Amino acid sequence: MTDLPAGPPLLPPAPPLPLEQYHGSGGAAPIEVGFAGPATQRRLTVLARLILAIPHIFVLYLLFIAAEVVLVIGWFGALFTGALPQFAADFLSGVLCWQARVTGYLLLLTDEYPPFSLGDANYPVRVAVRPGPLNRLAVLFRIILIIPALIVTGAVGYGLETITLLVVWLIVLITGRMPRALYEAISAALRYTLRYYGYHFMLTSEYPRGLFGDQPAPGGLPGAMGYPAAGYPSVAGQESAAGYQSAAGSAPAPAQPPGDGGKQVGSTEGYQQVSGTGPAPAWDPPASAWGPPAPTWGQTGPPGSTTPYGVPPTAGYRTPPLAGYGTPPAAGYGTQPVPAYGAPPTVSTAGWSVPGGPPWPLVISQGAKRLVGLFLALGVIIAVAYFAIIAVAIGSTNNDTANRTAALNQSTVAFSKLSTAMTAFGSTTTACKTSQAPLTCVNAADQQASRAFASYASTQGGIGMPTSSTLTASTLLVTDATRAQRAFLQLAAVRSAAQYEQTVRASNIQQVLNQLELTFRQLQTELTSG
Repeated sequence: MTDLPAGPPLLPPAPPLPLEQYHGSGGAAPIEVGFAGPATQRRLTVLARLILAIPHIFVLYLLFIAAEVVLVIGWFGALFTGALPQFAADFLSGVLCWQARVTGYLLLLTDEYPPFSLGDANYPVRVAVRPGPLNRLAVLFRIILIIPALIVTGAVGYGLETITLLVVWLIVLITGRMPRALYEAISAALRYTLRYYGYHFMLTSEYPRGLFGDQPAPGGLPGAMGYPAAGYPSVAGQESAAGYQSAAGSAPAPAQPPGDGGKQVGSTEGYQQVSGTGPAPAWDPPASAWGPPAPTWGQTGPPGSTTPYGVPPTAGYRTPPLAGYGTPPAAGYGTQPVPAYGAPPTVSTAGWSVPGGPPWPLVISQGAKRLVGLFLALGVIIAVAYFAIIAVAIGSTNNDTANRTAALNQSTVAFSKLSTAMTAFGSTTTACKTSQAPLTCVNAADQQASRAFASYASTQGGIGMPTSSTLTASTLLVTDATRAQRAFLQLAAVRSAAQYEQTVRASNIQQVLNQLELTFRQLQTELTSG
C-alpha cells in the first residue's frame, strides 16, 4: 500500500496564467503597479499631508530634471541599439518607483510615509518594471506617439487633482479611511499615469492602457486561477483532493511551487522586484496560508518508505514558468543588483488586495469605473474652460495691443500736424519783422496758431485710449493744448507792442508749450510700454 503523508491533501499545480496577463502585444512587458488596498489613516497626517510631502516633492523635482537628461542620452542609445541602456533603465525605473510612492501618498492611498530611495521598497504602492527590446521607429517618433496618452493623462489629472481631490481629502479626514470604490478609481488613474511616464521613459514598448482596470482572470480574481469546488481529478497513485474553500470575499489560488520547488513570485510571501533595482527574487517554500509546506516531487516519505511524496505535474496543468512578471528575471535588465541602490528588503504581500496571487492585475468595480469616467469628464470640462480662458486672455491682449497701436498712431499724426502749424507760425513771425505793419502781421499769425491748437485739442480728445493711465495722459495733453489756444487768442487781440510783451509774460506761453510737449512724450511712453 502506498504511504501517504499526513496533513492536507496535495494539489497539482494550478494552470499557468495566460501570457497576456503579463505581456502586451509583441511580448512587451507593461508597467505594472500593485496597491495594498484601503486602510485606516491617521487624521493628523491627512490634515498635513501636503506639508509632510514637501521634502519628497522637492527631491522628485530634482530627480525629474536629472531624468530628462538621462532620457535624452537613453533615447540616442535606444535609437541605435534598440534597447534602453542599462544605466538609464535603472535610474529611470528608480525615478518611476519614487514618483509612484510620493503620488500615492499625496493622493491619500496610504498613510505610510514614503522612503527616500530610488530602489524598490516595501510600500503599499509598488511598481514592477522590466525594460526590453524597443522598436527603433517607435523610439524615433516617441514624442508624437505619446500625444494621445498625454491628453488622456492630462484630462484625468485635471479631473482628479482639482475638485475631486478636495472632496477625497475631506472624506478621509472625517472618516479616517477611503471608500474602496474611490480607492480603486484613484489607483486606476495613478496606474495609467505611471504607465504614461514609463512609456515616455522608454521603460516599455507597450502603449499605456488599462485606465478602467483589467479584465478578471479565470476564477473571478485577478492574478489567480480558480480551483474546482470538488477538487482536481485524481492522479495515478494519489486520491482525489477535496479542494479548499477560499476566504470570504476572495478566491485566491494556492501558491504552488514551480519546477524547482520554490514558490511563485506574487504569492502571499515574496514579491516581484523592480527590474534593475536589486537582486533576483527569492524562491521560498509555499505560503503557510495553505497549510503545512507540501513536500516537493522526488522527496521520500517516512522512514522505511520508498514512495516519494508528491506527484509528477499533471499533463496540461504544469508548464515552464512564464517569462515576465512573477518569474525569475531573464538574463538582461534586472539580473544583477545595482551597487548604488543596494538590495531592497524582503517584502511581504500580506494584506494586499489580491491574496494568493500576483497583485499586479487591477480589477475595479463598476462604481470605481464610473468614478474614473467622472474624473475624465471633469478633466475635459476643466481643460476646455482653461483653454477658453487662455484664448480670451490672448484675444484681449491682442485687442489691447491693437488699441494701443491705433491710439499711438492717431496721437502721433495729430501732434505732427500741430508741429507743422507751429513751424509755419515761426516762419511767419520772422517775416513780420520786415513788414510795414509788424504787429498786425503777428496778430494774424497768432490767430492761425490759436486755431491750430484748438483743432489739435479737439482731435486728441476724440482718440480712444485703451487704459486709464493713457486716458489720463491724453486728458492732460488736451488741457495743455487748450491753454495754448487761449494764450494765442489773447495775443491776437493786442494792439500795441508794449501790451503784446506784457501779455506774453502773463500767459507764460513758452512754459505752456514746453509742458504740452512733455505731456505728449509721456503719452507716447504709456502707449508703447503697455
